[in-house]
Amino acid sequence: MNNTPHVVFCTATQSIIDYVHVARGETNEQAIRRLAPDYGTALDVLPVDEAQRRYEARFKTDVSEIAEEEFHSALNVLPPVGWRTALGAEVFRISERTAGCITAIYVAMQGRYFTFQDDIRLDNEECCSVSLHSSRPILPPPSHRRQTDDSKHPLHVRCAR
Repeated sequence: MNNTPHVVFCTATQSIIDYVHVARGETNEQAIRRLAPDYGTALDVLPVDEAQRRYEARFKTDVSEIAEEEFHSALNVLPPVGWRTALGAEVFRISERTAGCITAIYVAMQGRYFTFQDDIRLDNEECCSVSLHSSRPILPPPSHRRQTDDSKHPLHVRCAR
């Protein structure tokens, strides 16, 4: 028997809607029928880990080259996480997360400054590699960065109909 919790997931918005209430005898199909009137038909049932991975993926961004002032401003906003300097590169992550394990990551190396949104657990070597090997030339900072509202939990996001 598989004890992995499952959730109803909106494939249109990549949002977690609610758990399948197995302890109450609810089946996957019943959970979808229960939620469809409020969230539409773009619903699927996924293991919670897969749903979380898909939810977080929508918040990841490409690497953008930024000005030195933006790098230092971000460094002074909140206490940094994983702030290290090694092998000529300085890396830190913003302590406040955008969604789940996704946060803004900042890298300074070779006189250039970069930022992108990715998993807070990405190690410093990977952060530097992503920045140096970005497939795109210098990009402007994304204007579409999502801001999260702590009062809104992913289970309360309305799915598009």
